[in-house]
Amino acid sequence: MLDFTYVDDAVDGILAAITALAERSVENEILNLARGEGHSLGELVELISGELGISPSVTYKPSWPGEVTRYVADLSKARELLGYDPKVSLKEGISLSVAWQRAAGWLA
Repeated sequence: MLDFTYVDDAVDGILAAITALAERSVENEILNLARGEGHSLGELVELISGELGISPSVTYKPSWPGEVTRYVADLSKARELLGYDPKVSLKEGISLSVAWQRAAGWLA
């Protein structure tokens, strides 16, 4: 399970942190800016392939030594100190990303 975060949510969190630092309402803190939900790589593949309308060919291999295979962020401190509240689900983020790449001409 990994925590995938849409770029707009990450940017909102970074801007909130910059504002809090400038206002000195937050100092010397470590905060997680993520979605706070875990999804498998298989789910990610399914969502992307579904959005693209393709059938993927996937080969799963064992993890490498030291590779992070499970990470779901605890957002409680960012919510408390910054009012951080990610809005975009993984499914919606994939859809938005594919649409953006199509509009840029990178995808057919």
